[in-house]
Amino acid sequence: MFRLLLVSLFAVVLTTEAVAQNAMRADSVFARARRLVNEGAGTEGRALIDSLVRSTKEGSAERADALYWRAALAPDAATAQRDYVLITVDHSLTPRAADALLGLAQLEYARGDRTAARRHLERLVLEHPQATSITEAWYWLGRTRIEIGDVAAGCQALDRARKALPAAEVERRNMVDYAAQSCRNLPAAGTTPPPPPPTTTTATTTATRGAWTVQVAAFKTKAEGERLVRSLTARGHAARVIEPFGAGATLYRVRIGFYATRADAVAVVATLKAQRIGAIVAETEAR
Repeated sequence: MFRLLLVSLFAVVLTTEAVAQNAMRADSVFARARRLVNEGAGTEGRALIDSLVRSTKEGSAERADALYWRAALAPDAATAQRDYVLITVDHSLTPRAADALLGLAQLEYARGDRTAARRHLERLVLEHPQATSITEAWYWLGRTRIEIGDVAAGCQALDRARKALPAAEVERRNMVDYAAQSCRNLPAAGTTPPPPPPTTTTATTTATRGAWTVQVAAFKTKAEGERLVRSLTARGHAARVIEPFGAGATLYRVRIGFYATRADAVAVVATLKAQRIGAIVAETEAR
């Protein structure tokens, strides 16, 4: 009996190690594919993700992860939408289902369909209240509701987002407060008015004096940079494309914001990392 227990325990350990090793290999493929896409080798990067999708079991969390990254690195919105929908339908019980709903909402928002975006977001907060993306979902739901005229409900959603944010999440709090400006005009019976919009760390107020910025990627062509800027802007980030500068420079850099201190920029990098967006702190380009 004891020997049988040891054999069973050993099998569990081996299975756990195999799962961990597979996850590490998948993460390595994701990182390599993202780097290739960011460097302008989109075809090669997406081929890596395609092979990973084919190698994973249908209905598994691993397949959902692979589909999510294929959507995140997709060359166009229609391709991304197909994979997001697959996740929400065939992998609705995996953690990626919430991320896929958020992705669908942001795609609809970017194309101007606020009603469809709201529908995805309301499903997300209802069905996945513990998701890692729940704070971002409340933010986008609040912003979308306000823009279609449901200000009171939008302010309630933004208040949920604000309460869920850690104090260190300076950039994201700034985004919530900026979206909630109209909430200050609600009657006293409405939601609690948010604090005034920040005046020291946002891109609009520090553009003339911020010494630091955050770099997300660098591309060989301006078109690739502009595509990423559109995606980041749809997610609420003040992104821009920087023309090549410096001796021998050929790359178009995609950057977010202007920040008065390096600590502010570091906080933004941490926020982007939580959203699975790679970024580094850089000195602001000459203007």
